[in-house]
Amino acid sequence: MVARSETAPTQSRGKHAVWRDLQHHYAVMQGLHLRSLFADDPARGERMTAEAAGVYLDYSKNRITDETLKLLTELAEQSALRARIDAMFRGEKINVTENRAVLPVTLRAPKGAFIIVDGKNVVPEVHAVLGKMTDPAAANGKATPANPSAMSSISALAAPILDRDGIRGAQVL
Repeated sequence: MVARSETAPTQSRGKHAVWRDLQHHYAVMQGLHLRSLFADDPARGERMTAEAAGVYLDYSKNRITDETLKLLTELAEQSALRARIDAMFRGEKINVTENRAVLPVTLRAPKGAFIIVDGKNVVPEVHAVLGKMTDPAAANGKATPANPSAMSSISALAAPILDRDGIRGAQVL
């Protein structure tokens, strides 16, 4: 058994208590209809929205309440979510199963960007894989995003897999 430092910041309730509260809250919410949530809170449609960077999010049409948001926020705080997000953006190896960085932001990084993992800029390798995903020649004449004439739907998406040597391959999502 490992002793925990008494100087570490603690919350008044543990993660297990928040999970229990969320499970109970889920059971209560499961029986509610959106019509009743809107009837009980006429301002819900305006209040449960967010807008940033040109993106408008309307989450009022989900079976959630202020209590749901409070419980989820409490769980995020107690799980050190902000620290984990920061670690992800720093390129730390947060995928403990594969001992690698995850960095989904590299998929949207411009070609000239620098995202360093283990001392190496991984952006050029990510763009090489992305180029293969959109190159009509790489698709052997099949429809691709670069040549969508025969494309009717997307059946799989691939994401580059980073390891300490750079791109290891692509994983179908």
